[in-house]
Amino acid sequence: LSLMVGIYLGLGVGVEGFPPSAFTHVFLVITLVVTIGAAQGWRWLGRFYAAQRAQAAQQVRDLQVGLARDLHDTVAQTLSHAAMRAWMAADDEVSPQTRRSLVQIAEECSAAAGDLRQLLSTLRETQPGGDPQFGPLADADSLAEEVHAQARRLTEAGFAVRARVEVRQVSAARAQTLTQVSREAVTNMVKYAPVGSEVTVSLIEQGGIVYATFQNPDPGGRVDRRGWGLIGMEERLALLKGTLSLDRSGGLWTVRAALPTGAPSAPDAAGEPPAGP
Repeated sequence: LSLMVGIYLGLGVGVEGFPPSAFTHVFLVITLVVTIGAAQGWRWLGRFYAAQRAQAAQQVRDLQVGLARDLHDTVAQTLSHAAMRAWMAADDEVSPQTRRSLVQIAEECSAAAGDLRQLLSTLRETQPGGDPQFGPLADADSLAEEVHAQARRLTEAGFAVRARVEVRQVSAARAQTLTQVSREAVTNMVKYAPVGSEVTVSLIEQGGIVYATFQNPDPGGRVDRRGWGLIGMEERLALLKGTLSLDRSGGLWTVRAALPTGAPSAPDAAGEPPAGP
């Protein structure tokens, strides 16, 4: 606008006198329209490129999160399983030299898996912009969401479900392990439990330990440990000093897991496992 006023006074009034000619008025109007159009176009381009940059940044963040999750579920778990198998092999009757080699392999795999999980957690926690949705790989809230999702899966499959989740704090690695154990246990229920029967899924934290119980009517017949995926569950839990126990009595098949939370928690009145599911 100041430019237009300057041109009008300098070119129009200063050269042609007042009032300026029609040509000067037309020229000024055209210049004003072009200037306004250029300003609007520049602002639109600025907004367009800003939106493009934001979209590209979001895509990078999504890629980082997906990559971290995939690497955690594949490479880190593979290293953990390799460590567990090396520990198990070291307990067999082998020569001292072989046992030392197996122990070294187990320790190196465990350390590599721990380092990788830490790196992936850091990758997800340090996203540009500090968006809170890019937090740790797993926590108590995400574990509860997963358990309830598995409960819905059982309901949709025709089971009467009793679900209970009371976990206040749990480390990312342990939450991930409990998530995988829950998925495996529920998969077994869907495969083998009588449709329409009552099943129980329970995760309760007491005294710094999460006690997970998965119970359904005994399907009868021979139980194949490998077919039920129990060895894999045992391995995941053992890597984090957890345990797995089975009970087949009273017409019920019960899988119980116990895993330290790996996070500070208020002491309970008793550190015993829950009396019932």
